[in-house]
Amino acid sequence: MRTFLTIAAIGLEVAMILLILGLADGLIGESNRRQRGVGADIVLRPKTSSGALSAGSAGLAQSMIGELEAIPGVTMAVGTAFSIQEQLQTVTGVDFAKFDRMAGGIRFHAGRSFEEPFEMVVDEVYARQKKLAVGDTVRILNKDFLLSGIIEAGKMSRIFVPLKTMQEVMNWDGELSQIYLKLDASVSPAAFVTTLRQKYPNNPIYTMEEFISLFNRQAHNMGNDFVHVIVGIAVVVGFIVV
Repeated sequence: MRTFLTIAAIGLEVAMILLILGLADGLIGESNRRQRGVGADIVLRPKTSSGALSAGSAGLAQSMIGELEAIPGVTMAVGTAFSIQEQLQTVTGVDFAKFDRMAGGIRFHAGRSFEEPFEMVVDEVYARQKKLAVGDTVRILNKDFLLSGIIEAGKMSRIFVPLKTMQEVMNWDGELSQIYLKLDASVSPAAFVTTLRQKYPNNPIYTMEEFISLFNRQAHNMGNDFVHVIVGIAVVVGFIVV
């Protein structure tokens, strides 16, 4: 019995550590895939933003979209307003038609894009987890939304609503959480970021690769603290059992 308990304790410790590391890497990898699926070259964030893991908030004037699109080399600017809800699900308000063009086309598995203020679109992963179908009513942001479409996974977010609706519900009138920029193929994103930082010195501005790298670093740092706690508990329990 002592031998069996010793083997079980050590095996459980190892399994817990591998499970946590695997889960963290999986979540980070999925987030990276969704960011790359945007199709943007640069992301611009509010002055109050503190890194890539900051919770959803607004602070960018929507009028900046026109300013940015007027800069030579910018082919498209897409603004979003997002909020992190329960179970760490991100609800993103966006001009879906414009986002569709930036992403190079988004494939629908069922339904269509939203056309009314309180319609929503979700990706196939969220629909499968929640067992949703087109036509269902879903309560998010303390409001009831009609599910109008289900799209492929890996495109920025799992839940989309109209940008104006998101701004009204969150009291973010005329404000955005992030602005994504698509550049002309002849423009270097790294060089363009330097130019933008001179124009908007107080705003965090990154190339998409920089932004993804920053997110990975911050997520791993947070995950490491949690892993150290789990390892400490596992060592203590294992020592007691042995």
